[in-house]
Amino acid sequence: MAAQGHGLSGEAISNPGNLRVYLNYKSLRSRDLGRLLSGLSAVYEKAVTAATGSRTLVFVRGNKRIRVRPELDVIESVTGNSIKLVFSEGWIPKASIENDELVVGIPKKTAIPLLVAYFLLQAASYSLDVTNKAEDLRLKHLDLQLKQIELKLKEEDLVQKISPRDREILQVKASRAVKPLLKNKLINTCSINGLPIK
Repeated sequence: MAAQGHGLSGEAISNPGNLRVYLNYKSLRSRDLGRLLSGLSAVYEKAVTAATGSRTLVFVRGNKRIRVRPELDVIESVTGNSIKLVFSEGWIPKASIENDELVVGIPKKTAIPLLVAYFLLQAASYSLDVTNKAEDLRLKHLDLQLKQIELKLKEEDLVQKISPRDREILQVKASRAVKPLLKNKLINTCSINGLPIK
């Protein structure tokens, strides 16, 4: 069975508002899934703070400022002998009454899930043990995709906002999220945004 999470090169950046994680496993322990979800949340929360300078995002509508706290929501989950999780930015819309009318503020989504994917893929590329030609090819493909993602993030004006210190923190958090997947012998394959990392 082909891994569903593996795809064409453009798939990694086709929807910057989504983060897709695919695992094909022999057995998936709840503890391992919990660690993965906690690790993804930690990277996402730090990415929001690093890219925006705040834990909340502010949107201006007319003369009103609307503050929202972005969350990483599971919007799709497909299971079998594998699990495919699709995450998207979740927002808590703010409602108010203006001139006796209900106004619901729904902020536009950012590319922060793509930023999370970038740091996860970067951590995976640092962790790959290049001992054979196939692994070397995978690393070269991963590096090429990372460059494409970085270009997309520059378009979204996210990369430039992150300080060197925040980059280090994001790299550590991403490494903590990815390494258990790479070392877990019960997980056969893993991909992030369609790019195989194991």
